[in-house]
Amino acid sequence: MIILIDFSQKQPRKQPHKPLTPLFKGIYKSMLAGSSPVASTIKETSFVYQGKRGFLHFSFENDTIFSSRRFEKPCAGKTFGFGGESMTNILLEGYEINAPWLFDSLKDYIRPFQKVVIIALAFRDTRVKNLDDWNALYEKDHGCYYSGIVGSLADYGIPESQIEFINYFADTPETANQKIRNADILYFPGGLPDRMMERIREMQIYDSILHHEGIILGYSAGAVIQLRDYHLSPDKDYPEFAYYSGFPFIDDFYLEVHYEGTPEQNASIKRILREKHKPVYATHFMNGAILVDNGTVKSIGKVSIFDCQPCINR
Repeated sequence: MIILIDFSQKQPRKQPHKPLTPLFKGIYKSMLAGSSPVASTIKETSFVYQGKRGFLHFSFENDTIFSSRRFEKPCAGKTFGFGGESMTNILLEGYEINAPWLFDSLKDYIRPFQKVVIIALAFRDTRVKNLDDWNALYEKDHGCYYSGIVGSLADYGIPESQIEFINYFADTPETANQKIRNADILYFPGGLPDRMMERIREMQIYDSILHHEGIILGYSAGAVIQLRDYHLSPDKDYPEFAYYSGFPFIDDFYLEVHYEGTPEQNASIKRILREKHKPVYATHFMNGAILVDNGTVKSIGKVSIFDCQPCINR
C-alpha cells in the first residue's frame, strides 16, 4: 500500500461524521510513526491512501473522520463527506449541463475519471408502463433522453463506458445498490419527484443514496428531491400546491424550478415564506442553477432569491 500525503486540504468541519475503523486507525498510526513506505511526516488533518479500489481521501481529527471520498486518481484540496454532511449538490433546470453558462462553474466538480449512475425513476406512469416504454426514454440506441444526458457528460471528459442507468424494470435492489456504490456521481433526471421517491424506496436504494460519498446532481424533479422538504407549485401534473419529503441533503431553503414569474409560482413562494420562514431560490426556466458545496450556496446563471422577513426579491 502506498500512502500519499495531501498538504492542500482545508481544515475539516468541526462536526464528526464517523469514527475511524481499526484499519484506518492502523494506517493513521503507521503514518504518525513514520513507517509509511513513502512519507515520514504528515499534516495531521488529511491524508490519501491507495487501496484495491482506488484512492481514498480522508480528513480527520482526534481519531474521528470528518470526510471521506473514493477516487480512481488522487485528488487534493476538496472535502467530501458522508450522507450530506459535507458534500456537493448540483440543482439544475435540465440535462444540458454542458451549456456555456454552466460549464465553467461545474468543470472542477465533474471530472473525466468519475463514474456516473443515472437514477431514472421519475417517469410518468401514463407514459412508462413496461420495459419497452422505459427503453424509449433511456435505452442506448433509441432512448430520446439518452444522447442528451450522456453527451453532456462527455463534454466533461466522462466516457460512455463510465455511465450506467438504473432501470426500474430490469434492475434488482442488489444490482441497483451496487451501481450506486460504484458511482462517484448520482444523477437524477426530471419528471415526477414524488413518484421518484416512492420508486427509490420500492427498489430499496434509499439508504445507499443517503450515504453516498460524492456528488449528487439532478434537474427539475431531480433537483427538488435533494431538499429535505420541497414544494410543488400547481401545474399540469400537480393541480394543487403541496409539500413533500425528499432527501435530507439540503435544509436551508426551498426551491422553485422552471421559474417564469407566473401567478401560481409567485403565490407558492409567498406561501412558503409565510408558512416556513425560509428563503426560496427560484431557478429561471432553463437558465439557472444552484451549487451547494459543503453548505456554501452558489447561484449560477439567473436565480432569484426571495427572502423571508422582510419579503425581498434579490
